[in-house]
Amino acid sequence: MGLKTRHWKLAFAALLVTQCMAVAPAAYGEALENNTANILASTQPYVEGELIVKFKEGVNPDAVAELIDGDVSTEADSDSINVSTIELAPGATVASELPKLLADNRVEYAEPNYIGTILETPSDPRYAEQWYAPRIKADQAWNTTTGSSGMIVAVIDTGVDSDHPDLIANLIPGYNTIDNTTNTEDIHSHGTHVSGIIAASMNNGQGISGIAPSSAIMPLKAMNDGGTGSSLDVIEAIQWATDHGAKIINMSLGFSSYSQAMQDAVNYANSMGVLVVAAAGNNNSSAASYPAALANVLSVVATDTNNAKASFSNYGTTVDISAPGTEILSTVPGGGYEYKQGTSMASPVVAGGAALVWNSHPELSTSELTRLLETTTIDLGTAGRDNTFGYGLIDVNAAINADPNANTLGLRVNQVSADPFGPTGSNTTTVTFSLDVAANVSVNIYDSSMNLVKTVMTNLAKKAGTNTFTWNGKNTANQLVPSGEYQIELDASATGLGFQRAYETITIDREAPAFNNLIAGPLDQGHKYGYTYDLSEESYVSLTAYNNLNKLVYTFTSNELQQAGNHTLLFLDMDTDLGIRIPGKYIYRLEAKDPAGHTTKIEQISYVNYTGPNLTAVSASVSPFKPTGTSTTALKYTLGDDAAVTVQVRDANGIVVRTIVNKQAQTMGAKSVAWNGKNDNGAIVPDGVYSYRISADIEIAEGIGFHNEASGTVTVDTTAPVINGLTASTSLFEPNGNNTITFNYSLSEAGKTTVALVNSSNATIKTFASNIATTAGSQSVTWDGKTSATAFAPDGTYTLKVTTTDAVGLIATSTVPFTLESGAPKITAVSATPNPFKVTGTANATIKYTNSEPVTASIVIVDGNGSTIRTLANAQSQTTGAKSITWNGKNDAGALVEDGTYTYRILVEDGTGLTAEATGTIVTDKTTPVISGLAASPSVFAPTGSNNLHVNFALSEAGKTTVTIVNSKNVAVKTIWSSKVTESGNQTLDWDGKISTTAFAPDGSYTVKVTTTDAVGFSSTQSTAFDIETGAPRLTAVSGTPAVLKATGTTNATIKYTVSEDAIVSVLIYDSEDTLVRTLYNASTTAGAKSVLWNGKNDAGVVVEDGIYTYKINAVDVEGHASEEASGTIETDKTAPSITGITTSPSTIAVGGSTTIGYTVSESSKVTIAVYTSANALVRTLQSNVQQDSGSYSITWNGTKSTNVAATSGVYTVKITATDAVGFQTITTVNVTVQ
Repeated sequence: MGLKTRHWKLAFAALLVTQCMAVAPAAYGEALENNTANILASTQPYVEGELIVKFKEGVNPDAVAELIDGDVSTEADSDSINVSTIELAPGATVASELPKLLADNRVEYAEPNYIGTILETPSDPRYAEQWYAPRIKADQAWNTTTGSSGMIVAVIDTGVDSDHPDLIANLIPGYNTIDNTTNTEDIHSHGTHVSGIIAASMNNGQGISGIAPSSAIMPLKAMNDGGTGSSLDVIEAIQWATDHGAKIINMSLGFSSYSQAMQDAVNYANSMGVLVVAAAGNNNSSAASYPAALANVLSVVATDTNNAKASFSNYGTTVDISAPGTEILSTVPGGGYEYKQGTSMASPVVAGGAALVWNSHPELSTSELTRLLETTTIDLGTAGRDNTFGYGLIDVNAAINADPNANTLGLRVNQVSADPFGPTGSNTTTVTFSLDVAANVSVNIYDSSMNLVKTVMTNLAKKAGTNTFTWNGKNTANQLVPSGEYQIELDASATGLGFQRAYETITIDREAPAFNNLIAGPLDQGHKYGYTYDLSEESYVSLTAYNNLNKLVYTFTSNELQQAGNHTLLFLDMDTDLGIRIPGKYIYRLEAKDPAGHTTKIEQISYVNYTGPNLTAVSASVSPFKPTGTSTTALKYTLGDDAAVTVQVRDANGIVVRTIVNKQAQTMGAKSVAWNGKNDNGAIVPDGVYSYRISADIEIAEGIGFHNEASGTVTVDTTAPVINGLTASTSLFEPNGNNTITFNYSLSEAGKTTVALVNSSNATIKTFASNIATTAGSQSVTWDGKTSATAFAPDGTYTLKVTTTDAVGLIATSTVPFTLESGAPKITAVSATPNPFKVTGTANATIKYTNSEPVTASIVIVDGNGSTIRTLANAQSQTTGAKSITWNGKNDAGALVEDGTYTYRILVEDGTGLTAEATGTIVTDKTTPVISGLAASPSVFAPTGSNNLHVNFALSEAGKTTVTIVNSKNVAVKTIWSSKVTESGNQTLDWDGKISTTAFAPDGSYTVKVTTTDAVGFSSTQSTAFDIETGAPRLTAVSGTPAVLKATGTTNATIKYTVSEDAIVSVLIYDSEDTLVRTLYNASTTAGAKSVLWNGKNDAGVVVEDGIYTYKINAVDVEGHASEEASGTIETDKTAPSITGITTSPSTIAVGGSTTIGYTVSESSKVTIAVYTSANALVRTLQSNVQQDSGSYSITWNGTKSTNVAATSGVYTVKITATDAVGFQTITTVNVTVQ
């Protein structure tokens, strides 16, 4: 492969942009993702066999060219933008070779050589005047300047007619980048037309006058005679014009795909002080057209004679300024003139206007010139910048006469909070700016090549005064931008006040500072020690020291500002107090923090007069220790520093029997290792005292380090204790309160001992010692035969049990039996329940007692005359302990005994013939109490508050008595006595007629009810009637209509009643749970018929739920007498019935066939079912207003009309209408097909 030289020529894939093509744009100044899928998916044509490539710095093109199939030649790099071409070998295609270049990290970008076109739109030549010049006030500007020959405008187009009499005076030599010659003649006519708009001569007696008639035209032929050209040739023309003195470049042409190489060329021109102007495109679309949509290009919209956007002109976020572009008269080859239209014509209007303005203000930079042109426009469309006209229609005279330095809106940047700024993705820097007036503001951020990296805001309304915005350091792709200088551009515009732009530079720093060539050590024959290093950038440097607990102990320097370069920091000076002298392990921390907040930290460990890692708090958790193979004792210690630890167990001879850990790296702090009592061979070690040794080592270099040890002991015990010689002083113990029995034994070792006495059932009856610490040797226990302070243990066989547990949990138990015989048996804990005893023949009384020893027992019931009436047990053998027997209240003949007091007698005899007896009494009751002589007087009672109703009655026996007053509804209105304890005999009580402290019982019929219950639960009740008549008000003619209220909130139910006298009346509504929901009335009213309305709402004004509600009416007269309550019910309904589960079986029938319609109705309703045609004409009514309860129903249609003639083929609708009791209605339909 060889390299061919081609000076500054850039080979690009061509992009064809037709006059009306709409394509998807990239954002302004922002490259489309440079990948094969995006590039080759484009519909734009390109030059097959050519690729454009930009290699990264230092890359040899020949090395990369070897990636490409076939015999490849690579064009020489351009001197200015370093772009080359690769001409592919025969058979190799752009599609096959482009991916190889894109995948190579030595390639900055690669793309096809696109084909583009000029942007003119033909027009019927019927206009005879050059209307666009005065429209932009060029005619007024000519009074100031007509331009100059030094103001060179390059026209990159189809060439220029060099002999045209209106152009010849202003033409200077140009270049043909298509065939690399100086022949720039125009065959097409587009370039000649554009050139005439810019600089046709004035006052020469020929045709027209250009906008800048004294400026020079530099023709660059990059578009062929057919009006198309490659991106490579356009890029080459931009570079040629820049390098040969052009001040302004006009490009009335377009490509629909983004080209990084073209952006590089524009950036080069901009960096050299050249203003680039381009046509926005003729697709009537917001799609981007290039180069107009590139950064650093002034994009021009076309307007018509009415200052409206030309119908063909593009628009959108990338457009900047507007100019006339319809019916534009200008020069054409052959010395003639024609009308043309398009953004191709609008662009040179702006280019010519810019030439006039720049000629008047030669001190301006390209950005300042751009700002001046945009801030002096005639505002069209929405106030301020908009996406239709950009900043508005160019006004050349206003721009010439404006003060470029005028601060019309007072826009100024006040502060950037973080500069330099180190973005992390989560932090931001805040920019503060001010405005003297309210304005619409746009903010864009550019890199050092003026490529747009982020649009922060677009045309947002901001108040006068201080404003802010933030940037997180990310680009439009949401990726952090690289380190470097960035320019923040603020644009402000206000209606009637114009436009103003301000700039601020910000530095992005994403790299942390570095300590290069870092060395720690002696600096001055061992008297001074410190760090030397090369600091990579200006930073704040700190040097600190921390102890092994990470606590700051020394600060050598803090936040010392150091410039990039070589530095020294001392951390020890033997001749001064500088440095650490206290022995220990330290961490020296060297930190650098740059102005962007990036920090670098280096830590190094240092030992100052160090004696090694301390070992403290050494102990064994279990000692003595009983190893079982699974049990462990924890060997605990606290490690003063990180170290390598070894733990070994040694026997009494110092021989290592177990290495638990060996040089294990451990961090400082409390530690614990477990030993299971085994040696290194896995066998449990013999009993004895063992030492454990803990070693801690720190190695700082081979053979150099620190060492410390600590030790302790642990006792191993695997042998259970022994209880020897457990004996009782006698095998037969007869306690009398003065004698004792003694038990002796000895223990083989110390431990914790429990001594207890158990009976023949193995139940513990006495504990002498419970887990008491005991020493080895002789022990003794004595017992007096008592189980408590007064009670002797019953006779029987007993065992003394001794249990001892040694320090490791090994247990031994020993026992000794003996017999206790104390004489006659004892009967204790005697009782009878229940007492009194309700004798029914089926209920039982239980007699309980406790035997002190085994006996034979006899139990009898004796009456008051001493006669035995019932034998419950006769010489029955019984064991020691608690016993019970039942009696059903009958005698030996099986008859129930009479009421009275009876004695139960218990007689027992033990095996030696000794006896004991115990007795008790039980009361029997089989008779119901009698209430007699119950009377209430007077029989008609008119309570006044000072009189009483007198109640008298007699009781046959004592008990608990309840007296209540009950109304005619059998509801207790007053309880006078409640379970009052009463004796037999006469009883009297009075009632004042009140049911509370103030309210009298209403008039009516009442009953005094007396209930008494005796001691065994027999109960009697008697009642006597009386009337209360005080003249209390009466409530009559009570009704509520309708019975079912349609609860809509506007409909009402009427509750009617008649009150017999003036009274305070309350009408209340309660729900089914007797909860008050609405107070309808509570006030005084006169006697007579009354009514009150209820709208179905509760007191909160909400319609109540469906249900049955009770209205209650009460009246109290002026004397306080209350009427009997009157009440009734009203049902509410606010829900329409639902019709569900609709079925047709079958859904399709033959002519004359039948179908069954099934449905379910949710509540009782009148149901109508009818059949209709698809035009909603009635065919047949199957049922009309049939009352049906909630449930499922079916009905059959036989397929006939009401005339009984079969329905014809078609789709029919069955309509089911359900109307409930209050008129709510639901209609549901289902289709049936007849065929």
